[in-house]
Amino acid sequence: MKKKQKLIGLLFIIISILLIIDFHLSHNLFISENFQSLHHINGDFIMNLVALSIIALLLITSISLLFNYQKTNFLLALFGFTALEEFIFSVLDLKITQFTTVSIVILIISSVMFLYASFFNVFKLKKLTFGRTISEAVFGAFITLIPLL
Repeated sequence: MKKKQKLIGLLFIIISILLIIDFHLSHNLFISENFQSLHHINGDFIMNLVALSIIALLLITSISLLFNYQKTNFLLALFGFTALEEFIFSVLDLKITQFTTVSIVILIISSVMFLYASFFNVFKLKKLTFGRTISEAVFGAFITLIPLL
């Protein structure tokens, strides 16, 4: 099982790197000439940072899965809730998603897989408690709705 866990972790590290490249190509966020002072930080910039934080959470979760960190179930569920809430809130028109269609599909599939793995403790890691599950869902909603605050 540990060999499959490492392979899955490595696969999702590659996926997260590809998502970062796709995000960069579709938004060109990293050009610093547009952000020379603080007055250029607006809602679109913050929404881009939220999208990047979701991809970064996927990368961190994948790395912890690769190295068999015992509290990875927490990260699996946190990413799963956050990515699904990003999609749900965009479908409900509460926010506009910054991801391309392909990225959304990849994130939804990844989040469902990670939620399944965390709830059913597929990788035999530290189990989730009900309180932690609720806190992860609330924190994921907070992350995705930051631009609306």
